[in-house]
Amino acid sequence: MWNVAAMKPKGAGRAALCVCVLVMLVGVFLGIAAAGPDEEYAKRQTVLDKQLAAEHYALGVWCDEQKLFSEARAQFEQALALDPDHEAAAQKLGVLTKTGRRAKNLNCEFRLANGDRMKAEFLLGSFKVNTPAGFLIVPTSEVHLIQFGPGPKPDHVVSDHYVGEGRVVAESFSAKSKAGPITVKRQDISSLRILRVCEVCDGKGTVTCPRCGGRGELKEKSVCPTCNGKGTVACQTCNGTGKLTCPLCGGQGRFRGAWGRLRRVQCPRCNGTGKVDCLDCAGKGRVTCPTCKGKPVTTKAGPCPVCNGRKEVSCSACGGTGIMALPKTEDEQKTEPPPEAGEEKQP
Repeated sequence: MWNVAAMKPKGAGRAALCVCVLVMLVGVFLGIAAAGPDEEYAKRQTVLDKQLAAEHYALGVWCDEQKLFSEARAQFEQALALDPDHEAAAQKLGVLTKTGRRAKNLNCEFRLANGDRMKAEFLLGSFKVNTPAGFLIVPTSEVHLIQFGPGPKPDHVVSDHYVGEGRVVAESFSAKSKAGPITVKRQDISSLRILRVCEVCDGKGTVTCPRCGGRGELKEKSVCPTCNGKGTVACQTCNGTGKLTCPLCGGQGRFRGAWGRLRRVQCPRCNGTGKVDCLDCAGKGRVTCPTCKGKPVTTKAGPCPVCNGRKEVSCSACGGTGIMALPKTEDEQKTEPPPEAGEEKQP
């Protein structure tokens, strides 16, 4: 029997093995290259644990390296939806920090294409809007309303510093509802409103009652109109002087003699003054008010008629909703009737 192994040179076997391995590696590489980033992304999605924010973030980093920017954005948004405190994903998206994302003015309302509404906590801290003047980065805290245009038509953006047409550069939006994290696609919503907290009532929907000052009770004082709060009035007998003519000497202070001459005897009743104290007012000139009986000021307590004792009233700025009203357009401001005389303009 021939020994084939003994007949082959040792170096030839090793070279053949290296060639086979090299051919296999080239085949695998060519297969991956032929697949392309899109197919590889689809494969990675099939083995992705969709409940872990870390895996969404890792896949987003890979997509960013492969220049799959829309896919990377979707993965970072999903990572934030699962873990709102994921700072690395937040930095990748250019959104606000943990404090900014969890601010109370980042709640939103999605109006779906079928007319339904859905409220949630918005997770993105800014919008990138392509306007005729260029790209704008609009913070979410400054946005009031975004009305999405159908198809390729531009969106209508209403914010603090920009109101006009533009295209929001995003295909989906992540939020956090009571049922859990959600991702809403652009084509499924007609408008997005940021429910900004009313600055007048700080989101409570009520303000302190201006009538009672938050006490819930009114103490009203009533003053006697007869004495004007003094409790006494001028004596009608002496006209407020407190003195009357002496009835014994007739106001002369002395007695008259038989021939009409004044005697030098001083009147004992008035001690020569010709005046005596008024008996009705005891010489004070004032008597107790007959209307209020000496109690000119009375206090009456009761519940405030404006707030009915609740101490607070509905906020007129937001209508009691706690949410800032949408800013009025220029046409609405022109057609708004002026306030009537004596009526204060509501803020």
